[in-house]
Amino acid sequence: MTTTLEELTAAALKALPVPDLARLSGAQLEGHVCVWGGESLTAGTAVTVGECDHAGRRVFLRGCRRDVARHAMCALFDHSTGAKACAVCQVGGGCPTGRALNLLLRAATSWLGRASEALLKAEVEGVGEADGGVDLSVSCFHGSHPGAACDGGGNVGEAALIAQHRAARGGDSHRGAGSSSVGCGGAVPA
Repeated sequence: MTTTLEELTAAALKALPVPDLARLSGAQLEGHVCVWGGESLTAGTAVTVGECDHAGRRVFLRGCRRDVARHAMCALFDHSTGAKACAVCQVGGGCPTGRALNLLLRAATSWLGRASEALLKAEVEGVGEADGGVDLSVSCFHGSHPGAACDGGGNVGEAALIAQHRAARGGDSHRGAGSSSVGCGGAVPA
C-alpha cells in the first residue's frame, strides 16, 4: 500500500490537537505564527503541521519546534500505546497516522532544523535513516524533562524520556515493534 504526502498530512492533522481554525488569526492560518503559542515563526523555528482548506482558501498550519514536538509526542504516545492503541502500530508500523506523527516529531526535534515536509517527502519516496535522510535526535528543550539525562546540548536519553512519560501517564507500557527513537510520544515506528 502506497501512502501519499497528502494522506500523511491529513492523518497528522486529525491526530493533533490543532486549535479551531475559525479562532486562529490570519497570520496563524498563513503559517507566520505558531498555531498553539502565537509566537512569530522563522524558517529555522517553524515546522509545517499541514495544509488544509478553510473558509474557501488554502491554509498552512505551522508551529514552533517546541509546541509541535510536545503535541506530536503526546499524540503519538496516545495513538500507539495503552488500552486503545492502534493495532497496526502495535504490530509493525504501516499506520499513516503513526508515520505522520513520527515524522512531525522527527522534524521538530531535528538539530539540523529540517522542515517536516522534506521529511514527509523523504519518507514517501523511501528515504530513511540508513540513507542519511532523517535525524532521530530528541531535544529536551531544557527544563521539560525533570531528572532526565540531558547531555547539555539539548539531547535527552531515550530511556529517560520513556520513564518520564510513563510516570506522567500513570505507568502506561511502551509498545511498538521496530521503535528507533522515543520521546514522551512513546513508540516511534521505524
